[in-house]
Amino acid sequence: MNIDNAINLTVKEKEKKEKKKIYMKKYRNEKKKIEKNNNINNDNKINKDLYINNNIIEITPYYEKKGNKNLTINTLNNYINKIKKIHLNITNKNLDINIIKNILNNENNNETNNNYIINELYYLENNILVDYLFNTYKNIITIKSYLIPFVVLTSYIKYYKESNIYNNLSNIVINIGKEYEKNIDDNNLNDKDINKLINNYDIKYILNNINKINIIDDKLIYGLYTLLPPRRLEYSNMIVTNKNNLDDLDNNFNYLIFNNNEKYFVFNNYKTYKLFGQQKILIPYELVKLLNEYIVYNNIKSGDKLFNISTNTFGKKIKQIFKKIYNENITLRWLRISYTTYIRKNNLTNNELKEISYKMAHSLITNSRYNKIIK
Repeated sequence: MNIDNAINLTVKEKEKKEKKKIYMKKYRNEKKKIEKNNNINNDNKINKDLYINNNIIEITPYYEKKGNKNLTINTLNNYINKIKKIHLNITNKNLDINIIKNILNNENNNETNNNYIINELYYLENNILVDYLFNTYKNIITIKSYLIPFVVLTSYIKYYKESNIYNNLSNIVINIGKEYEKNIDDNNLNDKDINKLINNYDIKYILNNINKINIIDDKLIYGLYTLLPPRRLEYSNMIVTNKNNLDDLDNNFNYLIFNNNEKYFVFNNYKTYKLFGQQKILIPYELVKLLNEYIVYNNIKSGDKLFNISTNTFGKKIKQIFKKIYNENITLRWLRISYTTYIRKNNLTNNELKEISYKMAHSLITNSRYNKIIK
């Protein structure tokens, strides 16, 4: 190593240490504010030691198993938004999103871009990111959802694989998944969550709630998640069309087929597509009426998006709408749990449960795990 390289390396190390010092100062100050304002009970915090261990297993990156690094547009944007948000929260600085996008897309993944990431994302070292997430969020699945984009990003950069940062983050994500699966299989319901369960899906009750909602957009969203078995967030990526030929549709999008002869949903882009393939779901009469009112009111034409908002905003919108009706923080996850718990009290046949599981786009086993036992 020549003198110039040695000097550059020393300067970079000093910069990283200074950035870490600034972050830790900011982190300690913010932590004090939170504890003072909210009187945090440490018993409510997630114990990160459950998910971090010294016996790190080497994980082969998913793209190496798959053979390519291609991410869907939705997944790419989701990862970029999450990395951008966490980076801004930790460093109070914006990140060059184009560099992140290029690396995740396997474009211009060169030494310059890699060094930019290594220098700017200094918090990937020494579990700073992990500490931040576990101290900021109280939901373990939220923590996992923010870790995954960083896992994917670090899997594409040689330095992170050689320094074991990629393996460390991967192991934490895997351990979270295992612990989560174990808890799900117990089917237990915490006392603090019992009011998050919707226990009445009687059609008259649901329609009465819809009539109480003044905004047509909110009416439709409420109806989509109560008049049909609740799916994930696929409606945020849905296009309205009057076409009948499914072969003419772009498989990157989901569709509402809405014409004089037919009215149904087509799902091409969703989490479990590999399991179920393209899904065609018929729409009940009450929901057709809501859709028609919504389409006319918003002057939606064939080729327009059903909802002109991002997936993230759509998820927040769901929570806001159900909060107004039930006075509880009911997330999409709890909507799916609620519906499953409700229908499994009705002595349905296995075939009926299979049909509902299909409409929710998950397996019968997953459906049984969503069922909560109220003791």
